[in-house]
Amino acid sequence: MSALQTARLTSVTAPTDSLTPASSNPDPFELLTLEDVGARLKFTRRQCYELTRRRGSSLDHPPLPYFKVNGNIRVLRTDFEAWVKTLAAKNRTQ
Repeated sequence: MSALQTARLTSVTAPTDSLTPASSNPDPFELLTLEDVGARLKFTRRQCYELTRRRGSSLDHPPLPYFKVNGNIRVLRTDFEAWVKTLAAKNRTQ
């Protein structure tokens, strides 16, 4: 097997990291699980569930936008990134 064939084979079979930076994956419709969100924020799954709850005016931050697919919570990567930017901007002004 030539070096080129080996390089092609390893590039096809190399595992993908679910925590790759957003800049390396341009797909605007990438879906994140709460585990993915938790890994990016270094939160537990339970803490991520709390981020999705809507509690009216007592909530000091906007809830994490999500939707359900067959009962499973999913978050669009672009919505997640916009949500984080909103929180960062809000905290900078305080």
